[in-house]
Amino acid sequence: MSSWVIYVDIHAEYNFDVAFDLGVWGAKDRDRFIDPGSRKEIGKGDRLCFVRGINYITPISSPRSKDDYYNNVDSAEEVIVAEVTTDVFKDYEKIWGDDLYPYRFKHYIMYSCHKKKIRDVLPEELLEPLRLSMVRNGQAYLFDDDSMEKLWEAAKDWLDED
Repeated sequence: MSSWVIYVDIHAEYNFDVAFDLGVWGAKDRDRFIDPGSRKEIGKGDRLCFVRGINYITPISSPRSKDDYYNNVDSAEEVIVAEVTTDVFKDYEKIWGDDLYPYRFKHYIMYSCHKKKIRDVLPEELLEPLRLSMVRNGQAYLFDDDSMEKLWEAAKDWLDED
C-alpha cells in the first residue's frame, strides 16, 4: 500500500464533481498516476488525499516559489481521503464534459472536509508533495505512509465537524 496526494485546481470543479459522483478519477496520460521520482504507479489498495482549491493569506505568483507557498498557504476548499479500489485501467467512455480522460482508477471516499486551514488538517510532511502536485497541474505524488496515518487519524474527527 502506498500513499498519494493529487491537487485539483478550483477551475476543474465540474470534473471534480463528476469524478466523485461516479467514484472514478481520470487523466489523459497514464504518467499522471506515476510518481516522477520513484516511477511507482497508483494501484488498488493505495490511499489518496485529494486537495481542491488552495487559498493563500496573501496572493502568490506561483507555488513554484517554496518560500511564498510555505509562508502564505492558508486553507483548502476541500480535502478528501480515499481508498483506491482498482489498478489504473483504460476506458474510452466519455464521462466528463470537457474532454476524454481514458486512464482511470476507481476510488472510494473515506473522509472529506470543507474550508479547513491546511495546517490544521494536513501533516507538515504532506505540504511539499502537495506543492509539487500543484506545480505539475495535478500530477500524483507519493508521500510517506506515516504522514498518511496521521492524516487518516485526523480525518476521523472530520465526521463530527462537517
